[in-house]
Amino acid sequence: MVDRPDEHPLDGVWVPLDPASPGLARALTAAADLGATGATLPLARLAPTVSPGPWPLPLRLDLDGPTLRATGPAVIERARALEADLVGLQVRKGDDRLLRDGLMAAERQDLEVVLCVSDPAEAPFAAALADGSDQVVGLSLASYDEDALNLLSSRDDLGLLSGAPEFASAYRRGAGGMEGFPATLSPAAGGWLLELCRTDVEVALDLERRLLRFLEGHLRPAVRRLTGPGEDAWPAQLALHGAVGGWLDRDPGRLGGALEPEGLRARLLEEIPELAHLLA
Repeated sequence: MVDRPDEHPLDGVWVPLDPASPGLARALTAAADLGATGATLPLARLAPTVSPGPWPLPLRLDLDGPTLRATGPAVIERARALEADLVGLQVRKGDDRLLRDGLMAAERQDLEVVLCVSDPAEAPFAAALADGSDQVVGLSLASYDEDALNLLSSRDDLGLLSGAPEFASAYRRGAGGMEGFPATLSPAAGGWLLELCRTDVEVALDLERRLLRFLEGHLRPAVRRLTGPGEDAWPAQLALHGAVGGWLDRDPGRLGGALEPEGLRARLLEEIPELAHLLA
């Protein structure tokens, strides 16, 4: 990929991974080999016995609201002890004081922060937090929302990442980083699609529409079949996406014999043959 002077260090593909996966170390190495910019892990799901880095690629450890409220900003010390490169703080309007304390703790630990926005309505609050702290180097928006993206992209010095599957639409609204589908299918595919956004966004938008149809028509129904009532679908989703893309080992604990990723991969390549050279 050609370096561009207007790129932010957070631009690129940040791959979310499941810390509870037995193949985490291999997944981190595979993501690095496939050109990922970095990886994100939820700190609350990381086993207490996990050894600190060095890691094969930049690592962001994310703190959700319940964890931060339960433990306080001292938990950020663990992120530093694990040699994380960044910490992600989940933005929630009622956590004003706690988030500001977290930002001060990150400053003491010399950790840069990405503010993670799940609800687009929280975007103005996230922007205000970013304006008040030099520790904030980027913002992440989980879903596609034009108004929120327009607001969060107004600071040229901050990176903007999108976790939404509408990767090309988010790029047109200022996002330079991808941290969800379709990068979860393959970091290499994510990097190629992001580069395509830079060179021919209309072609990228067509691929986005076709990938969304595959996601809604095949991947999401498959994830629902893999998860029981009340069960968190996120680990199964990551395991399925990576197995369909061929870059993660099949996780029998998540997929078992209930579903064959190879059939979904064949269907994906029938619908979007442009990805054939990027999937293992």
